[in-house]
Amino acid sequence: MKQNLKQSMVKPVHAKVPVWLANIHKNLMKSVTLSPSSNGSETDNNYHSPATFSELLTVGSSIQNGDRDKIVFALCRNFDFMSVEEILTAADILYMNGVVSSSYTKCMIMYLYEMIDTLQFTPSQIVRIVFHFQQFWPIASALMMELEGRMEESLSDFTINQVAQVCQLLFYRQYRFKSMTLIDAIGKKLLDEFDTIIPENLPMMMKAFRYSNYVKVSFYKELGDFLGSKNFLNNFSNAAQIMHFAFAFASVHITHHKLFKHLLRRIQELEQPPRMKDLSKIIWACGTLVTTDQEHLEQIQAILDTVKKNITIQQVLRYPDNLMDFLVGLAYLNIYPLDLIEQYLGQDTIQVLMNLDAGRSKFQQLEFLDASLTIECPKFKRKLLSEAQRLELVNHLKHLREDVDIMLRKPMVPTIEALRDMIGEENVHYGFVLPHFKTADILLAFDQEKKCFIIPQRQRSTNDLNFDHVKSVVVMLLSKAQTSYDDQPLGMLYCKLRQLKRLGYSVIQINADEALTYMLMDKAEIQQKLLAHISETVDYPITN
Repeated sequence: MKQNLKQSMVKPVHAKVPVWLANIHKNLMKSVTLSPSSNGSETDNNYHSPATFSELLTVGSSIQNGDRDKIVFALCRNFDFMSVEEILTAADILYMNGVVSSSYTKCMIMYLYEMIDTLQFTPSQIVRIVFHFQQFWPIASALMMELEGRMEESLSDFTINQVAQVCQLLFYRQYRFKSMTLIDAIGKKLLDEFDTIIPENLPMMMKAFRYSNYVKVSFYKELGDFLGSKNFLNNFSNAAQIMHFAFAFASVHITHHKLFKHLLRRIQELEQPPRMKDLSKIIWACGTLVTTDQEHLEQIQAILDTVKKNITIQQVLRYPDNLMDFLVGLAYLNIYPLDLIEQYLGQDTIQVLMNLDAGRSKFQQLEFLDASLTIECPKFKRKLLSEAQRLELVNHLKHLREDVDIMLRKPMVPTIEALRDMIGEENVHYGFVLPHFKTADILLAFDQEKKCFIIPQRQRSTNDLNFDHVKSVVVMLLSKAQTSYDDQPLGMLYCKLRQLKRLGYSVIQINADEALTYMLMDKAEIQQKLLAHISETVDYPITN
């Protein structure tokens, strides 16, 4: 007779184990059964062979009281006489008795890897293997690569929720899927079996997709359609779960206006007050993807009003990075809640932000918001940062250099050389035109009276020119990282373009695809392309 492996037969898991992790194991154990055998032999340590698992079920107290090393040693010595199911069940029993045995798990990892060609695994067993070895990276990396191959071969045998558990466990330990073929197949399976996914499992799948750099536009577009049209978001009662969808789409730079409409609306419907941490990520995502439809903006304003009503200085001082992400997301959309900034982004908050550890640092965001307020909110009279703080930011950000950015963005060098050959080296400047945006551009100045290029203003040593007659031109060679997969500006670029125009610059945008072709052209071909762009911008036919 088989006996189910019930939680009542073992001691509780150690309290430090995350609740969701313990719940995954509890669910996995619902399908595990044991078949006690009567033909086991004695080991050298007088413990029954692991084939007699009814004995192992009764040794919980012994495991806790110091005999576990002997038990683990006996188990590991007998792997050759055990089935995969027995090896895994022994690991389950140790785990449920609160025993974290790195020796057993490491032995199991090495044995399974060495014998991989002779072993077969069911989907449930693969999930359990991943559960037990997920804390032992990089030792288990080689085995996981083999298991990725097994999953790829037998993915149709998995339920989508089993796949979701694997995704969750791997993301928890910051493991990226190595096989793009597998993760693409997982994406297709998710769409095909969307109606069977347990809602709580989907946010973690989104995390795993994002962390493994899975960017397939058609997948995200179709998934967004499902999330919106099937009212799927109504399954979630807190903002933390909903936030993952917004954050995932923003992180892979894929827009989906319908999804964000439903997402923002659902946030407003929640009975449980959203955390500032979740709202800040949602608003950052909205800003990054430039959700400027009227309905989007109305919902964003409603969220802003809620934050103003509920925020406290204690929350801000404890988690100032949440407020900063929130304000930056709004700034991308040209929304500056000056009353909120005035009240909660004072010197105390800024000093806490300046002192955050490296993993939470907000130096770039502080520099960005400080400069953006000066440009876009002239009525905001208070200086956000002191001169000493500005100098400190410059020091922290000195590794973000113009010359390095130029070299990393390959089309920039041939473009600069072509322009200098055409209009004079002294008339072509490049660098961070707006220092709070760390992407370099090319700066030109065209005298509209003399119909010639001159030294750009920021490069001149005197101001003897009547600059009413000078058109300052910024040539922007865009990269794929600055735009969405719909070829629309992302929040940072959208904001940069707006600020450049506000300051009086004329902007030439050369899209990423065209810019990349400059690396394959000779100088004369690049010049012809640039002449067309510049002539249109200065409204005068420029010739070489």
